[in-house]
Formats: sequence, C-alpha cells, structure tokens
Amino acid sequence: MAKGDKVRKGFFFYVMMLLLFIIAIFFILVVVMVFNPGMSILGLKYFSTATTKTVDTYSILDTPFNFDFTERVDIYVSGDNINFEMECDQTIENPTILIENYQTGFAKSEQSTNFDCNIKYEPGIFSASRLYINVTNPEGFLYFNSNCYVKILIPKDPATSTAKFNSENSVNVSCGTGSINLGTITEEQIRLDINNLNLSTTSGTIRFGKNLDNSYNSIIINNESGSVISYQDEMYFANNSVLSLSGNGQFEFNKLIPNANASFSIQNNIERGSLKANEINANMSLKTISGNFEIKTYTGNLESNSLVNETNGMNLTIDKVSGAISLPFANNSNIKIADAENCNLFINSNNATIQIDKLGATSWVEAESGSIDVSLSSSSKNVNVISETATINATGVSNMNAVINLTSITGKINFNYYQTSTFTAEFYNSKGEARENVSVEGYDTIENPLYVNGGGNKMTITTDGEISLKFA
Repeated sequence: MAKGDKVRKGFFFYVMMLLLFIIAIFFILVVVMVFNPGMSILGLKYFSTATTKTVDTYSILDTPFNFDFTERVDIYVSGDNINFEMECDQTIENPTILIENYQTGFAKSEQSTNFDCNIKYEPGIFSASRLYINVTNPEGFLYFNSNCYVKILIPKDPATSTAKFNSENSVNVSCGTGSINLGTITEEQIRLDINNLNLSTTSGTIRFGKNLDNSYNSIIINNESGSVISYQDEMYFANNSVLSLSGNGQFEFNKLIPNANASFSIQNNIERGSLKANEINANMSLKTISGNFEIKTYTGNLESNSLVNETNGMNLTIDKVSGAISLPFANNSNIKIADAENCNLFINSNNATIQIDKLGATSWVEAESGSIDVSLSSSSKNVNVISETATINATGVSNMNAVINLTSITGKINFNYYQTSTFTAEFYNSKGEARENVSVEGYDTIENPLYVNGGGNKMTITTDGEISLKFA
C-alpha cells in the first residue's frame, strides 16, 4: 500500500472520530437539558409543561362566588396559541373554566418558557360583568407537542333544557394560531345561545356547531389563513345586524339570511381568501383583491371596491341573483352569473372574462379587454355592453323589449337572434359612420338600419371590428 493512501485513510479515520465525538457530546447535552427543563446550555434550553387548571369561582374580598352567565357577561379570551371551546356540559352545576396545557420543545435561552394563565372577573354594577382569560404560552423554535385548551363549560338549565347562558352575552376570542369551537356538530346536544361573537384566528379553524341557537345580533370574524365552517343549516340575523368577515382564509356557510321582516348587512373584507355559501340574503359591501366568491343564490345589493381597492384576479360566481350588483373596479376578474334576470347590473373592468346569462333589468357591462358573453331575457330593459378590444358575444330572446347598445373599438361583436325576434338594428364604426359590411344570417343584402321582422326596439352595434348576426 502506498504511503499516501495510509496517510489519507488515517486522516479520514480521525475526522470521523471527531464527528462522532461531537455528536455524542450533543446528545449528552440534549439528555441533560431534557432532565433539567429550563437549564440553558450553549444558548438553548428545553421546556416541558403539563398543566390542568379548573376554575369555577371568583373572589371578592376573599369571599368566593360562583360564575353566573345567566346575568349579562362579556367574555374576553386571548392567547398566542390556544384552542378555545365553549359548550354545554350536563355533568356540572356551575359554569366552569378548564385550562389544559401540554407543551414540550426547545427554546433559545432568551425566550420565556413559562406558562401563565390569568383569569379575572369584574362584576358589573351598572353595566355587564366582564370575564378576562389570558393565556401566555412558552416561546420556542422547535415544538414536539403544542396543545393548549381553554374551555368554558356551561351547565344545563333543567327548566328549559338549554344551557344556563344569557343570549345577550358577548364572546370575544383571539386565539393566535389556535382554533375556536362553539357548540358541537350534532343537534342532539343541549342548545347554546350566543348572539354576539367576535372571533379571531391566524391559521386555525373556527367552527359553528349545529346545537348553537342560529339567531345572531352581531358576528365579527377575522381569519388570516385558516378556515371558518358552519355546521348550521341556516344562520339568522336580527334587523340592522352586521356580519363582518375579514382575512385571507376560507369561509364556508350554508344560508345567511335575516329574521322575518328584517334585513342585515355583510361587511366583506376577504382580500385573498374565499367565501362559499348556498344562500345569502343581505346587502354586502365587498372589498377584495383576488378573492374567490361562490354563491348559489344571492338576494340584495352587492357593492364592490372603490378606486383604492381595485381587484386583481377576483373570481365571482353566482348562480342566481336578485337585487343590484355594482362592480366599478373589477379589474383582471372572472365574473360568471347564471341568472341575472331580476338584477340591475353594473360592471367595469380593464380586463375581465365576463359571462352573464338571463341579463335583466338595467345593465351596463364594460371591459377594455378580455371577453364578454351575455344573454338577454324578456325582462331586459336598457342594456349596454362596451369594450375596446374584447370580443362581445350577445344572445337575444324572441320577445326583445330592451334597448341594446353593443359598443367596441376594434373588438368583434357577435349577436345571436331568433327567427321570431323583432328589433331594429343600426351599425356604425368607431367614428359614428354607418356601416354596410355586416353579416346577417337570413339576409342576402342588408340596409342600415335593418328592420328584423318588421322592426321593434332599437339595437345599436358599433365597432371597427367584425359584426356578425346569426340565428341562435
């Protein structure tokens, strides 16, 4: 064996020995820290907490009193990583707060690894009482287990078979990355009535249980990147109440509707998240950038962004809408409405893919570029479809009662009409000059204006691009 090979092998042997020694020292230090939580070695420390705390009384001048949520109480719960639950527990006699904390991991030496839970109750004299629950969790950069639960358990009222809880109480929860569970997902559980909610999570899940009373006065939800799920078939809202939604998370509901003879509003600030609902009956103010909205049935007035809140990639899909929709700055958006027969519609965009079926009432649809596909209904009145370069595809009906203006600069305009349709068509270029080079199915030669089946309400088509009229 060459002398150089022996030197090389010897070198690698000692390097491997050094690495194994370093690894052994590291594991020894880890074991020492694990068996001595809080000890700092090389700027690191191990923490481990296992805490269960039950609180069912508060004290005034060292005298204990039971919580009473049948009186008006505003509840505030906060923490950086907590899972909050609130439900009725038939095994208890008095309201109980249960704290369960199980966390292990590593932290930097300068990080606080203490667990703390502060519960404060302020009895109200001339106003509602207040309950504060604040949880401080250990800080760390590596968690092996991170579970902290804050539960408010409400006893059953034997007289009413519901939870002993005043419906006018407010519940305010800010849980950081944790989740919020209100009630249970089965209807068989004891009903819990909460009318006023203010809920916030960054990446957790917010759940509305089936056994919650489904009538609300006020709900505020901030969901940064998690999800909101309602297991209730209907969520009813009192007159003049507000549902406020904000964040970039996913919001999913079945029906959001007002109480009888009432109306409510939705403040929708879902910038890049999504909203999915089977039915919404409310006026909704929409502020979004690239949100996704999917609604099967919408009733009310939908007003969208101002100039300072222009969209950039919004997707809006509605199966059937009644009321009014105003989207003045729906830039770079995809908009699809299957039935707008009972809707006043205004859409303006610099670039969009727009598809509106059963266009009704008064409509203004405008996009500088992209594509526009619309079909009329017998209830259509004044219809304006405008573009610069977008292709416009429009379909009429047999009984066309609308005054129609299809306008583009260079875009192609296609109009599909029925053999029984009656209307008067006029054709112009972008300078307002009459055009003759128009293709109309069923006519070898045309005049301008063109009286289809004797004429009727006027349709004006203006573009320098191609104009084509065909049978639908």
